[in-house]
This record gives sequence, C-alpha cells and structure tokens, in this order.
Amino acid sequence: MAINLVPEFLRTYYEVHEWKHACAILKNDFSSEWNDIVEVLTAFRLRKSHVLTPGGGKSPVASILDHGFHQRAWVEKAFDTKFVVDAEELKSPTHKVDC
Repeated sequence: MAINLVPEFLRTYYEVHEWKHACAILKNDFSSEWNDIVEVLTAFRLRKSHVLTPGGGKSPVASILDHGFHQRAWVEKAFDTKFVVDAEELKSPTHKVDC
C-alpha cells in the first residue's frame, strides 16, 4: 500500500487517507512538494490556544500551516478555466487555491 510511504509519525498523529495512489505519485513525481508537505505537517503542533482563539480572519492553524508552506515558496494560485461546447466558450471561474 502506498499509504505506507507516509512517514510513521504522520500516520500516528494524523488521520491519513489515500486515493488513487496519491502518495506514490507525490513522492515519486513531485518529490520536492512531497518533502515540503511532510516537513510542514511534521513540524506542526496543534495547541489548545489555537482552538480557543476567537474568530475573525484566518485561524491560527491555517496561519501556521500557510507560513510553513510560504517559507518553502508555495504561493496562492488562481486558475482561468472554461468549457468549450460546439466552439462556444463558457467561463468556469474558480476560487483561488492557496497552500
């Protein structure tokens, strides 16, 4: 099973699921991104204060994880997508995708 490619620490402290060989694909074809994900999740620790912090903007958990990925040069992206049906273009805007 490719899920065994996920380091034991992550399998112990996170609920990990795999779909369509994602672990093998990431580790073998996108090894830099795989390493970034493993490093960020390994370094992260959920604190009680993260959960108790009142709302109003990005949560402490999201901010910490974003910071870890930004340090590794991950950036927010927007995609310009469309459908073409019988030569007619139909726009299909997406939300921005961040870390």
